[in-house]
Amino acid sequence: MIKKNHIAGLIVVLLAVLGAGGGQSVAQTKYGLTAPASRPTVVFFYAGREPADMWTQIIVDVARAAAEDLQIDFELIYSGSSRKEIFDAISARVEQRDKPDYALIVNYRMGAEQALQYLDEHGVKSFLFNADLTEEGEALIGGPRETLPNWIGRLIPDDERAGYDLAKYLIAEAQRQKPGKTLRMIGISGSYASTAAVKRVEGLKRAVAESENVELAQVVTARWTPSIARQKYSLLKNRYGDFDIVWVANDSMALAILEEIDPQTEQVLVGGMDWTPEALDALNEGRMSASMGGHILDMGFSLAIVKRYDEGCDYASTGKDPSLDSVLSIMTPEKEAYEELIENRDWRSLDFSQITCEKLQSADFETISIDMFFDMKNQSRG
Repeated sequence: MIKKNHIAGLIVVLLAVLGAGGGQSVAQTKYGLTAPASRPTVVFFYAGREPADMWTQIIVDVARAAAEDLQIDFELIYSGSSRKEIFDAISARVEQRDKPDYALIVNYRMGAEQALQYLDEHGVKSFLFNADLTEEGEALIGGPRETLPNWIGRLIPDDERAGYDLAKYLIAEAQRQKPGKTLRMIGISGSYASTAAVKRVEGLKRAVAESENVELAQVVTARWTPSIARQKYSLLKNRYGDFDIVWVANDSMALAILEEIDPQTEQVLVGGMDWTPEALDALNEGRMSASMGGHILDMGFSLAIVKRYDEGCDYASTGKDPSLDSVLSIMTPEKEAYEELIENRDWRSLDFSQITCEKLQSADFETISIDMFFDMKNQSRG
């Protein structure tokens, strides 16, 4: 069974308040500031035709559950996946009569800089979620509230650390199983256009550099596509022979690679990321060695941050950095955590309204984790 150790795109999310800019009424809040009296509307622009994998579907479901708890009207609109299609979807929504007040976006295909600038120019507050700017992008527009006052913040998984932690665990486990052996390892990444994939690979390479007797034969990209990951694995196996470790940037690709591995003849450890229900099944069955996750609730945290901001509670008003990190945890076959929640996908059993202004402004609210959410849940039970 699986147990917690410790405690992320293809998405653009727009959060809007209906009637903004058109004489919308305001109300005094308990935080002493004025805020819109109406209920915020959330428009979720997904960069694709439909959710392409289980992780994306979970994010959509979590968003719906969080919106219900936080009294947010929620819409889901599918856009294409090119930079132009994504930007056109954002601009089309912003140019409607009920112009959005908030936009929550993901840096997909390196298009966030253009989107953040456009939103700022049109008076729409924005929040960056799940995939960060590149170094070049940040050099161009800075961080939240620096050159773009309407960019209020960001919540980004620490993907470099996730890639590092996954690699370190797989290396340690392989060394335990094969003491003294020089380990051969490969990496299957997502996309060069994904900052999350790039950061995860950086973590992988850092872990290998710190480890003795580990050879990283090659890292290849598979465009987050299971069938391509499977093909790339077969090509690498033909090129290099057998492997001891296969590090994979997400669970969907890892599960596809498992189909190419004969457990009777190949002793290879495979690890991925996202905590998909199928990956948890593979962990329980001993076919998969590890999965990093917990960032499935980042959407709920992001919506709570924006909702409280809309009520007049600025989480960064106490001098806190408006840039927040999310830490991923590792699940292994020997450990168990949140398995029932993930397998049942009962996100409405969670209460995102417990993410209050006081909690957002507390000293502990610097790094987000799934552990933090459940600690709050347990405290609320008394």
